[in-house]
Amino acid sequence: MGLELHIPPCIRTPTHPRHPPQFASPLRIQIEGPLTSIQKLFPEVPWNLEDPDFPQPAGPMLARLAYQVIYGRQDRADVTNDLIVRDEYLGWVREERPRRNWIDVSQYFRVIDYYGVTFDHLVPADDPDPEVLQINIFEMDYDEGLPDGIGSAKVLFKEEGHNRSFKSE
Repeated sequence: MGLELHIPPCIRTPTHPRHPPQFASPLRIQIEGPLTSIQKLFPEVPWNLEDPDFPQPAGPMLARLAYQVIYGRQDRADVTNDLIVRDEYLGWVREERPRRNWIDVSQYFRVIDYYGVTFDHLVPADDPDPEVLQINIFEMDYDEGLPDGIGSAKVLFKEEGHNRSFKSE
């Protein structure tokens, strides 16, 4: 079983007009986080780093999960541009430092430690500058290192029933 992706509700009164985003409005959404967090959301999904495909298998899954959490519903395959994966980010790191002055990049960059996916919701293909929502994934497992109140705020929102959260499958 994977971890839960949770996006807290707006704490402003009245709520900000774009939080949560309006379902009928076009929006480009970029969600990213540490690879270990993505792997906890989708523990059974393989990663192909030797000859990377676009997108990685977790990309569309992460996009669909974010869509569900943001809009409170499943994406609609029958609706044009409802959910289109546009890009992904793989944060490559070196496994070791090179021992010579020249670097064969193919031998050193085989590990990623960060992953993100960008997808569009109802964005027209000819829109060069759509509205963007950036989501950064932070794990709540490690509350001791976070500022006071963050971990308890998550519990408070859940108890009041105002959150939109789903568990990955």
